[in-house]
Amino acid sequence: MIQTILFDEEGKQYYVNDISRDFHTKHGFLTAKDLQSKKVIITSNTGHEFKKLNPTRRDVLDKIKRGPQIITNKDIGLIITETGLNKDSVVLDAGTGSGALACFLAGIVKKVVSYETNEKNIKIAEHNKKTLEIKNLTIKNKDVYDGITEKDLDVIILDVPEPHHVLKHLKSLKNGGFLVVYLPSLTQVDLFIKEAAKHDVIVLKTTETLQREWIIKRNIMRPDFSMLGHTAFLTLCRKV
Repeated sequence: MIQTILFDEEGKQYYVNDISRDFHTKHGFLTAKDLQSKKVIITSNTGHEFKKLNPTRRDVLDKIKRGPQIITNKDIGLIITETGLNKDSVVLDAGTGSGALACFLAGIVKKVVSYETNEKNIKIAEHNKKTLEIKNLTIKNKDVYDGITEKDLDVIILDVPEPHHVLKHLKSLKNGGFLVVYLPSLTQVDLFIKEAAKHDVIVLKTTETLQREWIIKRNIMRPDFSMLGHTAFLTLCRKV
């Protein structure tokens, strides 16, 4: 678990997991005494200054154990804003993976239930849940294609290859509730939308998010060449 975060004079970030030991960097080492102190600016043995910050839940989430490809922060943000998730929401997340999305949402909503069939992924997700000390997340070894046990769900998020197989189980979703489908290819999206037309669901839109950061320092102002482009398409629907 991250105990403190350091920023060096160049803006590089360091995560410190154990402040009871000296921490070594390319700019020298920082003593355990300084790491444990209340000082916000500390100095290495070679005279370099570091700014010291307390970690937030977001920092810890960024460093959780990874397994399969996770849903990125830019897509998680879109899911939250488009569905209006809040402290009273109950969410089903199908396709747990390493649990990144489920763990993130657990910090916002009332309850998250997550379905996964891969034992290895379940172990990783359970490890992350324990590390983050999350109490409102339940991870089940269950195939969403076979049905949904929970009732009166506010949002269902599907990160599975063939989400159209889940359309017949939408009685578990509240009237007006949101169904979010996360798919990497347009052929999958096309198939899902065609099948959705046969069920009590309204397809609102399909969208993707592209994230481009900028380099702004001294007289340099340009886009960062390492743009985070296509990750997946998000199809948003509402239950009738």
